[in-house]
Amino acid sequence: MTRIVPRDEWGAEYGRGHSTDGAKTELVVHHDGHTRSRPGMTIDQEAALMLFYEDYHVHGESGTPGLTRANPRIAYSFVVMQTGRIYEGCGWGRIGAHTGGMNSSAYGVFFPLNGAITPPTSDAFASFAWLRLEGVRLGHLTPHHIVTGHQDHGKPQCPGRLVYDLVVRGAAVIPPTVEEVVRARPSLRIGKGGSTAPAAEREAVRYLQGRLIALGFLAPKLASGTAATTGNFGVLTADAVQRFQSANGLTPDSIVGARTWAALMKGAS
Repeated sequence: MTRIVPRDEWGAEYGRGHSTDGAKTELVVHHDGHTRSRPGMTIDQEAALMLFYEDYHVHGESGTPGLTRANPRIAYSFVVMQTGRIYEGCGWGRIGAHTGGMNSSAYGVFFPLNGAITPPTSDAFASFAWLRLEGVRLGHLTPHHIVTGHQDHGKPQCPGRLVYDLVVRGAAVIPPTVEEVVRARPSLRIGKGGSTAPAAEREAVRYLQGRLIALGFLAPKLASGTAATTGNFGVLTADAVQRFQSANGLTPDSIVGARTWAALMKGAS
């Protein structure tokens, strides 16, 4: 039975970071660059590996300061080993230090391998899928959350092609029904969403942006190279909504109300 190995079982020596509330809308996937996790490792070997990462994040190496030295902790929310065992890092409801600009709005999941040359095992992939469902069940992830790679947020080599293709592109999301979207999505307009908005509102904006991308009215990436599903209803999203409305015989006011939602959801599964 899949479970998360808690911090006290692997011997965490530092804290978990600041708490955060609300369901998150995104998982960001990372890799190591070195393949340190392998099938057949024992729990003791994996616990030692977890302590290695925790120490590295806190203290750094060779004169390079630790990533979390100001608030000592392991940077990742969860670590998925090649054996399929999942280890609690900061865990649910805590702010990690895994992805610049995303630590409060996303959980970071780490595969301790070089994703450019080593794919996750089938056990690791199955455990990642289980972790997503568990996050939804516990209310820590929204049902319609997205999975991105660190490369979608400014780190082009992470998590490596093999991890990205299998875990990010190949990990099926839980699709909403049309009825769920029409019932749950609020009226949206410019200024909605963003990092200080409620999680449900940010998720609604992200879903809107995803539909606009799928329908060809919004570019999938910003000029900076980051994903356009930011959860922030800004000028680019407003312009895309206006173009969509004009193309579908709606009042081009950039306000996403019931009629615009209904048009956006035509053909969605």
